[in-house]
Amino acid sequence: MTIVKDKYVAEDGVSTLSRPRYTPGLLLEDDDLTAAVEYTRNMMRLMFRSLFGCGVICGLKVTAQLTCKGRKVEVTVGKGVALDCLGNPIEIPKAVKVVFDTHCDPPPAWLWVVVCHVEKCCRPKDISCAPDEHGQIVQTRIMEGFEV
Repeated sequence: MTIVKDKYVAEDGVSTLSRPRYTPGLLLEDDDLTAAVEYTRNMMRLMFRSLFGCGVICGLKVTAQLTCKGRKVEVTVGKGVALDCLGNPIEIPKAVKVVFDTHCDPPPAWLWVVVCHVEKCCRPKDISCAPDEHGQIVQTRIMEGFEV
């Protein structure tokens, strides 16, 4: 009696995710700590965009009102949360007003309101033991933000 095993084809690969592995006695550098934070951030972004896609999660009610005898459109975006297509969460903690000035032209029939994720570097600190005698300033925090 002959037994034929099913043959299959497999291919190995790696994900875009990478995390550090710590061991006792290991001297940690800034790259190691940054890699740990980036792994968590990238994992959350992957999960968010896979589970929810991109768009409004909650809130962000949009209203528009003509002002200045119809020459300006005042658009208000209410507080809420959205995801961009990379999975970045966008939080608008309080209502935001944007004024669109038509410059004496009639207002357009349609206006598109877009909310984007932005990052701002802040909290500057001087690096001790900089390679040159003048020192060096680096930004030590990243603030998550938005643009309407």
